[in-house]
Amino acid sequence: MLVDFCAENKLVVTNTWFKKHKRRLYTWKMPGNRGRFQIDYILVKHRFRNSVKDVKVIPSADVYSDHNLLVASIYTTLKRIVSRGSKKTKWDLNKLTSKANEVQQTLEAQFSNVGENNGSIEEEWIKMKDSVTDTLENLVGKKRKQNKKPWITQEMIDKMAERRKWKNVNTEAGRQMYRRLNNQLRRITDEAKEKYLESKCDEIMILNRQGRYDLMYAKAKELDECKSKAIENGEIENEHREIVNDPNQIKLIWERYIEKLYDKANRPEVIPLEMENEVDKDDMGPSILKCEVMKAIEEMRKGKATGDDEIPVDVLKIMGDNGIQVLTKILNRIYESYNMTLANDH
Repeated sequence: MLVDFCAENKLVVTNTWFKKHKRRLYTWKMPGNRGRFQIDYILVKHRFRNSVKDVKVIPSADVYSDHNLLVASIYTTLKRIVSRGSKKTKWDLNKLTSKANEVQQTLEAQFSNVGENNGSIEEEWIKMKDSVTDTLENLVGKKRKQNKKPWITQEMIDKMAERRKWKNVNTEAGRQMYRRLNNQLRRITDEAKEKYLESKCDEIMILNRQGRYDLMYAKAKELDECKSKAIENGEIENEHREIVNDPNQIKLIWERYIEKLYDKANRPEVIPLEMENEVDKDDMGPSILKCEVMKAIEEMRKGKATGDDEIPVDVLKIMGDNGIQVLTKILNRIYESYNMTLANDH
């Protein structure tokens, strides 16, 4: 029955895979030690059979049972999930800062042909977006990928690329070339790492002699490669200053906190909304002002990741008067067309 079950479900009996001594095979001892039998099994899917490295019985384990402890050593490599989403462009913002004047002048010239209301809102926005991205592509460029290890040099990267070419050459000359390049790369890496550590230690010693302990500890922290991630303990303090770690109780605490925070005495239960066609045109609100757009851009923080438009905040801050004017016109067209759409729908 077990064999039929395994054949039907594509399972493998791992106990029979490995050649062991008899004392490592039997799993049950008959009362009175009249016989020893193998009646316990570890089954795995056929596709994972190579993940099982060893299966054995440990008869000396202190277990209160007439069955022996059965142990399997399994090595599993989890599949890496590759994101299929589009990667956002990372511009070289340091280079953007040094070329701010040149970028601003180029954008001022290109924005003179945008925002004339000759096309749809989508077309005008695409023109503005393309003007910004083309300018960044030509004058700034994308941010180069940084090495994970600070001591990695361009020589090592070139050597890795050369070694990669010989990896799948299944000839004696190819294997010898791969070993030779691998040994060279290891020597270069060890020397570069040793020099890097020596220079960092020298900097720490100099800071120690100067009494700059804050900078000394900061430099020492840079050498800590095994940075442990912050562990979320999932604990919170309730209104009685008691520590709670139960997830359901934590949700209730947050619920009571939010209710108390927004439960005002005169808060209306229902907020009446006017229909768009019942509102006078003068009461629909003024157009967006240029100073409002400038104020919103000034309050944005630099260095933030770009959105789907791939335009960083740093460019918005330096795109000049023409850029602000074009952006204001596009925003007003969006605002007005949205109101008109609502009025027509109602």
